[in-house]
Amino acid sequence: MDASAYGAGSPLTVIFVIPFIVIIVVGFFAVSLLFFVYRARAVVLGGILAVLYGLPLYGLVPNQFHQLSSPCCGPTPDSSWALFAAESVPLVVGLAGGVWGFLAKTSAMSGQNPVVGVVVPRLIIPAGALSTIGFFSVVGSLQSQPFLILDAAIFLGSPVGVMISGALLYTGRWRTKMLGIIIIVGSLPSLVSSVLLIGNGVQWYVPSYAPGLISFLASGVSLVLGLRATSLRRSARTSTLVGLTSKI
Repeated sequence: MDASAYGAGSPLTVIFVIPFIVIIVVGFFAVSLLFFVYRARAVVLGGILAVLYGLPLYGLVPNQFHQLSSPCCGPTPDSSWALFAAESVPLVVGLAGGVWGFLAKTSAMSGQNPVVGVVVPRLIIPAGALSTIGFFSVVGSLQSQPFLILDAAIFLGSPVGVMISGALLYTGRWRTKMLGIIIIVGSLPSLVSSVLLIGNGVQWYVPSYAPGLISFLASGVSLVLGLRATSLRRSARTSTLVGLTSKI
């Protein structure tokens, strides 16, 4: 909450706002230390860091930059820009570190599918998560208006299915071709809805087309990776048959 609304020394600020900020800062710092000290779990810790830093970066920075650069209220003082940079740069660095840790090369898991490797499943999981941005942007715009349960099941359940399929693909616990088909089907609802969202825009976000564009790119990436997962299995079988034939 803005300090001007409740006052920096108000009971609400002291009881809720300040402890919340302290917990956020301490939590970010603790996870960051674990990320650099305990590299064996870089995938999990990197994903957590990417979410923790990415959410405030997506939700606050663009709107705040629009307010500071708007000519409606006169020139913005340099101190406000300095404060904006102090708030934004750590979020960008933290997000980059989280993504780097999530995609960094680590030792292969015992059950991992050797055909797919580690890059494709790791990209599918965040792509499915980012494709939900369009859905939550629409829900936030509706506010008190009713939202159909069937729509929520389709446009939220499909990306969740994509993320679960990516996790199963990473551990190699199910058939690659079947998981690829699920990823392809699960990417289509977000792909269609994001196209509509780009055209209509989101009123509370700046730029208004950004949520739809992010959702479109993420669902497009998951669709392409799903197609790749299905084709890799067939190519692997072909190469195996060719190798056996040559040995015979």
